[in-house]
Amino acid sequence: MKKNKRLIRKILTFIGSFVTAASVLAQFFPSFFSISENVSGVNRCVLVFVVILLISLFFMNWKQNQDEIDEKFYSEHNATHRYAHLIRDTVYESKKLCNNTKNNSLAKHLIKTFSEGVVKCIYDSLCEYMGIDKSKNELDVCIKILDFQYWDNSNIVDKSQVTYRTISRAIVPRGALQADDAVSHKIEQSTAFYQVFCMGKHDWIGINLDKKDNVQIVSEDIIEKGEYYLDTCNNWREHYISKIVIPIRVKLSEIDDMYINSDRRNLFGFVCVECKKRNLFKFYNKFDKDLISICDYLKTYADSMYVVFDNIYQVMD
Repeated sequence: MKKNKRLIRKILTFIGSFVTAASVLAQFFPSFFSISENVSGVNRCVLVFVVILLISLFFMNWKQNQDEIDEKFYSEHNATHRYAHLIRDTVYESKKLCNNTKNNSLAKHLIKTFSEGVVKCIYDSLCEYMGIDKSKNELDVCIKILDFQYWDNSNIVDKSQVTYRTISRAIVPRGALQADDAVSHKIEQSTAFYQVFCMGKHDWIGINLDKKDNVQIVSEDIIEKGEYYLDTCNNWREHYISKIVIPIRVKLSEIDDMYINSDRRNLFGFVCVECKKRNLFKFYNKFDKDLISICDYLKTYADSMYVVFDNIYQVMD
C-alpha cells in the first residue's frame, strides 16, 4: 500500500513538473518554441519535448529527495517523541514503586513494558531510514536482558556462564524462535553476546552470516562469518542473515568515583537488530556512514535505557 502511494506520488510529481517546465519556457523563452526555420516541425517538437523532459526529471528528482528527507525526519522525530514519553512514564512508575512497598513482579513488568515500547520506536524509525518493507518482515528489533540475579555483574570473573533471555521483539516470534525466546541461555552459546559481554566489544555487527563459503574478518567488531557463528536458535538463518548488537551498559568510572581509572563496566542487556536482507550495508567497512549512523542511533537508545533499567533495578529486592 505504501509503495503504491509513493508510485502515484511520483507520477503526479512528474506530470506537475512537466507542465511547470513547459509553462516557464513558454512564458520566459517564447522564442524557444519557434526554433530556426531550418529545423523541421517534427524535430522542433521533439527537441522542445526533450528539453522540457530533462528539466522536469531534474525537478522531480530534487522533489523526491526532499520528500524522502522530510519523511525520515518525521519518522525519527515521531520515534524520539514516543521514546521520551516512555522514559517519562517509566521513571514516574518506578518512583511510585520506590515510595511504596517494593514489588519485584511489578518492577519486572515495568521493565518488560518499557522494552516493548522501545523496540517499536526503533523498529519504526529503522524501517523508514533503511527502506524496509514492514509487510515482508525483513527486519526485527529485540531486546535481550541478563537474568536479574546477574544485573550486578562488574565483579563476575567467568561471564560466559551468565544467562540472558529475550524480553521483547518488534515482530511476534513463531515456532523455534518463539521457543528460543521463552527460555534463558548462557552467554557462551552466542557469538555476538560473548564478544560484547566477555570480550568488551563496543558493538558487534555480523553481515551475510549465512555465507559459509566466504569467511572473512572485516575488522575486530565487524565479521562476515557463517561457519563459526553461534546462535541459540538452530534455524536462525530463517529469521536473519545480518545482525547488530549494542550493549546496554555503563563504564562504572563515569558514574561512580569509587571506580576512577577503572575500565570495569556493568551490563544489563543488549539491543539487537536482525535483518533478512542481504548486503544490509553498502560497504563492509567500519567507516561506512550508514553503519556508523545506525550504530550511533542504537547506542543513544541503549545508553538511556541503562539509566531507566538501573532506576527500576534499585527498587527491586
